[in-house]
Parts: sequence; structure tokens; C-alpha cells
Amino acid sequence: GPVLPRTWMVSIPMWSYRVAMLAWALWVSFWLINILKWGWTRFCTPMLWSKVEWRKPKFRQQTHFTSADQNRDQTGPDPETDAESQR
Repeated sequence: GPVLPRTWMVSIPMWSYRVAMLAWALWVSFWLINILKWGWTRFCTPMLWSKVEWRKPKFRQQTHFTSADQNRDQTGPDPETDAESQR
């Protein structure tokens, strides 16, 4: 009849598994301690409560009126100049 495939097994001593798990556990613990240190320093830094510097609003100063300004006041807002002033 058909021949079944032969099985094989790789075996390592139990102490090597334990050493690998110890190394992984130490790595995870040091990584977690570093992450917690980083988080604590970010939490203690007063960045969230620092003073906010507000920008002063820019107002157009008109020293004199021209006929175009008077016509604009009568006809309504100019979309070109109003878009620039809203930036």
C-alpha cells in the first residue's frame, strides 16, 4: 500500500526554553519601564496648560475713501477683497 511520511521532531532542553522566556520577560519589563518613564515625563511637563499666545487680529486701516469704496458700500461686499481679509 501507500507509504506514510515519516515524522521527525526537534527537541531542545527545557532550560533553553526557560532562558528564552526569561530574556523575553526582562525585555518586556524594561520596555514597559521606559514607556512609563516617558509617559510620566510627558504628563508632568506643563505643555497642556502653557500660556497660549493669541494672534492679534489684522484690521485694514483706510486712510481715505475713494469712489470705488463708496460704490462698494452701495453695491455690497467685494468677494475678492473680503476673501483676503478673512485669512
